[in-house]
Amino acid sequence: MARSRGAHAAPGSGRKKTFGWIAALALGTGGLLAWSPWSGDASTPKAGSTPSRSNTTGAANSTNPHGCPDPLSFWTGISRDPYAVSLDSAFVSSLGKTCPPATADRASAADAKSAGVTLTVPDAPVTDAVASTPVVLAMPKAMATELGWPGPLMPGVVQDLFTDKRTWKSMGHPEWGAFRIAAPDPAKTLVGSVAFGTLTALANGGTPVTKAPNYYQPTRADIAVVHSEQKITTVTESLDEANALLDAATPDEFARTVSAVVTTERDVIAHNASDPQVQFVSIPLGAGAATVPITVTATEAGGSAATAFAGYARTPAGTIALQAAGWRSPAGGAPTVGTDSTGQTPISPANFDADAIKSIRYAWGTMHTHGSTMALIDLSGSMNLDFPGSAYSRLGLVKQLTARAYTLASPKAASTVWFFRTSQGHDLIDSELPLELNDTPTGAGRIHSDDVLAQVKAAQAGGGTPLYLAVKQAYAHATKNYREGYLNQLLVLTDGTNEATANSVTIDQLLSSVKKLYNPKKPVTISYLLIDPQGRIGPLKRVADATGGVSVPVRSMADVPRAYAQALFASGTP
Repeated sequence: MARSRGAHAAPGSGRKKTFGWIAALALGTGGLLAWSPWSGDASTPKAGSTPSRSNTTGAANSTNPHGCPDPLSFWTGISRDPYAVSLDSAFVSSLGKTCPPATADRASAADAKSAGVTLTVPDAPVTDAVASTPVVLAMPKAMATELGWPGPLMPGVVQDLFTDKRTWKSMGHPEWGAFRIAAPDPAKTLVGSVAFGTLTALANGGTPVTKAPNYYQPTRADIAVVHSEQKITTVTESLDEANALLDAATPDEFARTVSAVVTTERDVIAHNASDPQVQFVSIPLGAGAATVPITVTATEAGGSAATAFAGYARTPAGTIALQAAGWRSPAGGAPTVGTDSTGQTPISPANFDADAIKSIRYAWGTMHTHGSTMALIDLSGSMNLDFPGSAYSRLGLVKQLTARAYTLASPKAASTVWFFRTSQGHDLIDSELPLELNDTPTGAGRIHSDDVLAQVKAAQAGGGTPLYLAVKQAYAHATKNYREGYLNQLLVLTDGTNEATANSVTIDQLLSSVKKLYNPKKPVTISYLLIDPQGRIGPLKRVADATGGVSVPVRSMADVPRAYAQALFASGTP
């Protein structure tokens, strides 16, 4: 089943994830994309692979009294593959027999279990591929043309789309809605993993991501990388389910659901050959080089003839037959059927190795887990003091940090902001804003994040610092409103220490309350960003440590980028 944004599977609760997806994107010198050529000769099976035809011809000839193989059934992930019959016929001809052609029903299996032969993309990289196929974005021709088709998807276009600099509306098509991608799950499918890794690299200007984005002063590429995951609004369990989205009645009907489907060049070819209501074109990723392997498995359902086909697929004749059925050779030779202008060009396949796929899936998992963040902002009088080396007051710096956070925040992240101060001996804790998803409509064309930013912009400092009381009340609210599948956090932004009032609590009372509320199965962390040139980490560090949060001093502007990122994305277990 396809699942829309907000229904994503979450990582195990309580898992330590300090720095969140900062660490996910800082993948070391190998980067997200580790290219390696296809290994092996297409005509030579690997050790341990299915036996070649030379070892099985006799078995194939004995399948029936006429010396003809039983009709083969093929599974390619497409329940009614229009090229299955021709593939069977090519194999039968290779045996030198005059045999009756297979029927469409026998040639195209209903599912993998009933097939004699499966030709599929594996779940992980392999070294014994018999064919390849590029990972592409499938789109109706009119939509694809707006993005530069028949050329490949270029980094500049991806950056524009992922930062909303370019929208369907700005291209003259408001009827197509927002730019949205459907993809098979990158955590489970090789096609999805390759697509996400390549899209992330394109968002980064065409080079693999090897370091964390600059969250405080993000470049165009930084924003595009962070938003890469956000543009994948529909995640399907399998490639077959993603391809089902191509069965639209009209291009406009398709556009009302998604803008593009991550699939393979071969799946687009097969779809277009099935006489659909809407024809699609393939937009290559990475100039077509982002490629997945095709493997052949002979099952018991097909008997010895299926085994013979698995060997045949690795011969030069088998390569020709596979290209005539819409795949590419292992070396990237173009398919000879159903191609559009982009599919006629040979490519040099780029294969993602196992380490790269592991890194991509980790990045996807962490970026795909959204935050539920309560910001608790100090409005005591000292927040009006200038912050050294900047044009801001301490509160002004906090406002800047908050605005920048929403530049990168996902629409499906949850957030709120509370404020605290004292006035004439009374503790004032402003808890008006609810903890809601950022894109929740609030009226008059506004969304929740608009209201949060408006409150922060209007905030004025003056008074004392009921720090511990504010943290106690905010943490109680955060734990009560725990959001399953999210990284839940209370982020305290302050410059001072607790000032006692009649309603104050002590640090020990606060710590006791937090420990009672903390649930390792539903963890909510407290992180502490101290906007103080003296860098005095106070007793609140004990509270942050008890929840797996961090305590980060900001002594100068040089500390801001690192401290900001560390506090904003910290979440873990004590």
